[in-house]
Amino acid sequence: MNGQLMRCAILGLFTLLVLAAVARAGKIVVQLPDGEKATSAMIARNDDNNVSEGKIEGQRVTFDAVGPDSTHTAQIILQSGTVLQGVDLTWYTEAPKKKDAGKLTADDIRQILAVTTDIKSFYSSTEIIQLHGDHDRAVGLVRLIRDGGFYNDKGGEIIWRMEVWYFKFQYGGWEKVQQSNKVLRRERFRDRAEYEAATKHLKYVPELGGISLGEAEKERVIELTSDSGKENPPKVEEEEEE
Repeated sequence: MNGQLMRCAILGLFTLLVLAAVARAGKIVVQLPDGEKATSAMIARNDDNNVSEGKIEGQRVTFDAVGPDSTHTAQIILQSGTVLQGVDLTWYTEAPKKKDAGKLTADDIRQILAVTTDIKSFYSSTEIIQLHGDHDRAVGLVRLIRDGGFYNDKGGEIIWRMEVWYFKFQYGGWEKVQQSNKVLRRERFRDRAEYEAATKHLKYVPELGGISLGEAEKERVIELTSDSGKENPPKVEEEEEE
């Protein structure tokens, strides 16, 4: 009898926890650009990779039962074949932003680009295609390509990686934060045609990555534009003298 009571108590506690989680859960609504429609949509919890499907209604995609206890990353595939892949370009720890850090300056960008290209690497090309941050710290989406001359290369092969790198301004200059980069994808292609076919429709969209709802937040609306996920390599623009 005691065992049965214990099982009932555990079941009751589990039910309460489930109901509490459901009550705290909200939803994420993604508004697609004009003229775009989705064919599939999914969202994953970043802590356990639990995946659920989104509900597609015209140009809107809704992800229900999104809890505040984890960040989430979404992927939406459009009728055109374009893949909108969420990517988390927030800082790699929960350390708050430095107050009044100021915007990235031309010199900041120049130093970050120098740090990126000065690193000795197996890859023949290392390029930041998106950069977000301020004068204290920055996060870059980095594309790395090795297009020949590596072990077991059968001629024309390409090794491709997408990573997230973290940069910090300290001791009077910018540095790459070591042993913190995140590998998003790594693939080896037989030739450039295969590489182009696999990557030309892929867009990494920060708005769809690292999504975290507040405790009392019941709905988050994310409005995408035709420029969402567009490659935007940082360029050094000379600052005007005051």
